[in-house]
Amino acid sequence: MKIRINGEWLVLAADSSEPVMTLEQLLLARGYLEPDSSSKGRMVVARNQVIVSQPNWSTTGVEEGDSIDVMGAITGG
Repeated sequence: MKIRINGEWLVLAADSSEPVMTLEQLLLARGYLEPDSSSKGRMVVARNQVIVSQPNWSTTGVEEGDSIDVMGAITGG
């Protein structure tokens, strides 16, 4: 399965047309999320240009051809 994450193509193993993983699993696997979920409040995730609310990350599947964008807040003065 081929997806795009932050503009970079990524190939994931897939044996069927079912989603291989959820958004949350993808974020954990790629290092965007900490296992304790402490970093959840610091980012926004869009799937195919539609923002996915944080409570839905664990139930939203990642599918062939999806475009995932992960955006984080930057603070400073």
